[in-house]
Amino acid sequence: VGENTTAYTQRYLIEDSALAARWPLDDYKAKRLAGLYAAADALSVKAQETRLRYFRWIIGLTLVAIFFEQVYSGPFAIPILLMIAIGWTLAATWLYVRIRQEKLEEKYLDYRTLAEAMRVQFFWHLSGIAESPADHYLRNQRDELEWLSLAVRAANLPTQATCSPPDSGVGIPIAISAWVKGQLTYFLRCSSKQAKLAARITSLSRKWFYTAIAAVLLAAAFHTVANAWVPALHPLTIPIILVVYSMLFAIAGLIKLYGNIMAYQEQSNRYGKMAALFGSCSKLLDGAMASGDLAHAKLLLLMIGRQALNENTEWLMLHRQRPIEVPLGG
Repeated sequence: VGENTTAYTQRYLIEDSALAARWPLDDYKAKRLAGLYAAADALSVKAQETRLRYFRWIIGLTLVAIFFEQVYSGPFAIPILLMIAIGWTLAATWLYVRIRQEKLEEKYLDYRTLAEAMRVQFFWHLSGIAESPADHYLRNQRDELEWLSLAVRAANLPTQATCSPPDSGVGIPIAISAWVKGQLTYFLRCSSKQAKLAARITSLSRKWFYTAIAAVLLAAAFHTVANAWVPALHPLTIPIILVVYSMLFAIAGLIKLYGNIMAYQEQSNRYGKMAALFGSCSKLLDGAMASGDLAHAKLLLLMIGRQALNENTEWLMLHRQRPIEVPLGG
């Protein structure tokens, strides 16, 4: 990791420049942990952006494919329309294969989890807590995260560089302000944002679905009236109406699928829970620091770190259960 990346990470982990200036310059282990966090975070963000862009293209291509298939099955049984539908389906499938080949799901999830472990390790180190995140994953999570435990342990291997041990009196206030209070703000903001996105997705899906239901009822009524009153109605009218409401159902389903894979509501609930935990911890830490009880402050930082690791592992498992798929098939 280059010097610029480490500097960026320093600013990201400790946004307050005055607070960051108190970070001991000769703390090589902290710098190494920050560098590892920077690398994992950057790789995760890059994979996430590419994955999301591909997924949105897959949704769009799938919708176009469904449209041409419906037109072929309905008013215009022209072979070229079926070939176009197959072509768009193959394009969506190709993007899905790209996601698999580039391992974008794995990179996004695994690097994000590693970055969180490095964040916890970084602030534990600054606080003088001689613990490794690898020792604090739940027993039922260890098989799933064996690779992560090995990576975290490797990050703690000794090096030839020498440095003074961290000063808890300096590191603990930094951890409280930059980590606990910073994460509290982050979780509150993200919980609200994810809840709004979940509500928006649900609302859009329902609107398209109810519009499709209304279109079906209108089509049935129109067909009945047309047969009785307008027997000479153009033969393409009803098939075109069928294509319209079929597309409305397809749009509603794809929106719902998108929301399900993005897991907005689940993430909102999880962020809300973490905000409550970090908020309670922040108040207890303020009390411990006011009384000068560094030992109690260390214990609180150890406990909140465990909670952060557990939450991140649950996030990992949730998203592994909801991989991106081509939304086509029976």
